[in-house]
Amino acid sequence: MSRFKSLSLNRYLFKIKGIGIYLRLISDHVVQCICFLFKKKITFCLVIIILIKSSFSFTQNIVPNGDFENYTSLPSALGQWGNCIDWENANGQGSPDYFHVLGSFSAALPNTIFATLMPFSGDAIMGFAAMGLSGNNYREYPSIQLSSAMEIGGTYNVSFHITNGESDHSYGYSCDRLGLCFSTGSLTQLNSSPIAGTPQWEMTGQLWSTSWLAVNFNFVADSSYNQLTIGNFYNDASTSYTSQVEGETSEGVYYFIDNVSVVRDPTVSINHYLPDNSFTVSPNPSTGDITIRLKEKAMGTIFIRNSVGQLFLSESINGQIHKIEFNAPSGIYFIQLESNGEVFNEILVKK
Repeated sequence: MSRFKSLSLNRYLFKIKGIGIYLRLISDHVVQCICFLFKKKITFCLVIIILIKSSFSFTQNIVPNGDFENYTSLPSALGQWGNCIDWENANGQGSPDYFHVLGSFSAALPNTIFATLMPFSGDAIMGFAAMGLSGNNYREYPSIQLSSAMEIGGTYNVSFHITNGESDHSYGYSCDRLGLCFSTGSLTQLNSSPIAGTPQWEMTGQLWSTSWLAVNFNFVADSSYNQLTIGNFYNDASTSYTSQVEGETSEGVYYFIDNVSVVRDPTVSINHYLPDNSFTVSPNPSTGDITIRLKEKAMGTIFIRNSVGQLFLSESINGQIHKIEFNAPSGIYFIQLESNGEVFNEILVKK
């Protein structure tokens, strides 16, 4: 080895040794800082941990396996919804279908018997029949228990992706009445008939999309819901459908879904919609017009919103009794009275 190489090596080793000493000094300071934090600032650290945990609990998706990626075994046939962990079929004979890019036979993506498509993200999706042959009232319902019950008065952002598939459709029809229903406990489908439930959200008009369509809306929980069910909750006579593929004769309506999410909105106070007994609404439940009675005379504005937070009407109030012509669809409504800078709340059920 030449003298030049020997000197270079010694300098290199010296640099390594110096770096090692420097790193050791740094590590000693880190250890001292950690010890100081544990001895002097442990309360502050715990507060940070609690805040982080609290923030996470308000922003996490309470739909377990909402992307359908977790399974007990890969699907190899239609109707194997049970292979997808946590998902159910509303206890009926309607059988949603689990598809996976690593699946086999009729459960393999991208070439299903209903359409050709790939997941919006990941490797798996769920499919269901929103309507069978006209007149037989056949339905399928993907359903799942939420990881935690909704908090009454809490605002939740609900989202999912949906499509009819890109091409090669064998059920080339669209329909309306596609909805989403929150419930306390599992819904029960009788045989393969429509579930007689009232969805809190319903898509406007008929849905037909050969690409993934993003659905997103806010929902204010009026009960401690812990179950989510997706599908068509009306019978054939109440459902409109249209052929979207030339020469299609099956009259079936089939949809694929992906990335189902329900996330609590931490920016909206949970007390924002809670009743506080400052006024009453009668009759409640109501089938038509309603009367609002305040505990005392007041001036202000009445706001009525539906279960997804959309404003239905607003009226000025001056006095103790106020009547409202309430020609609204059936559902849950939130009534707010704003008076003298204060907000008072009540919940109304419209039959």
